[in-house]
Amino acid sequence: KAMDVAIHDADLGSLPEDEAKAKLGTVRQTAQELHQQFDKGELDRIDEAEEIIDEVEGTVCKTQRKSAFQRLKDVFRKSKDSLMAGFKMTAPNLGIRGVGMSASGFGGGLEEVVDFRNREIAQFRWGAGFFGASVGGMGMGGYAGIGWKGYKENWTLQEAQVTGLWTSKGLTPSIFGINAGLSVTFGTDADNSVPGPWVPEPHGMSSVLLGWSVGASITKAVVPISVDFGASYCWYLNSECFE
Repeated sequence: KAMDVAIHDADLGSLPEDEAKAKLGTVRQTAQELHQQFDKGELDRIDEAEEIIDEVEGTVCKTQRKSAFQRLKDVFRKSKDSLMAGFKMTAPNLGIRGVGMSASGFGGGLEEVVDFRNREIAQFRWGAGFFGASVGGMGMGGYAGIGWKGYKENWTLQEAQVTGLWTSKGLTPSIFGINAGLSVTFGTDADNSVPGPWVPEPHGMSSVLLGWSVGASITKAVVPISVDFGASYCWYLNSECFE
């Protein structure tokens, strides 16, 4: 009966490995002693006991294999969850478009941001200060791109989009004295909670924007490749939800 219970426990996986080995060792030793003490006519019953022992041992091994396979499945599941979490974290959840004008290191414009995760659309006006190749000129243009809210994914756009730092790289050839070009801008969140220079906040909002522009520039007339660095501040205008 004890052996039947052991088999049942092993099948259910409720018999720990160390305990199972200890019980098997005890039963085997008992069987060997019985072999020495019993007459040959009683050996069949002892052989039957040994067969049960082998069955328990095989079942325990099977249970151990199941346990190892379960651990492998758990590792796979955790890896999959981590991969999916990483994918969700890197997938863009913002759509951005806007227009603007700039002159002598300052700029301003209007921007619309769509939060696909929270089903929100918001409009902003923005102002910027920058330095680089575009300081010696003036122009106007538009842009569109994608963005990530980072740790602010549960914030409203009014709360999330306030300050930012960016760098822009462009190719702006001159055509009949007018510069017309394309650019790519990389933006990151900024912390302005303390006096002094804004601190980059890479785990907050970030964006990649493709833009076009027309204008006139002394520096770009000489070197059509431009690099600029700037900071922007957004003022909330309006927002609405969509289905």
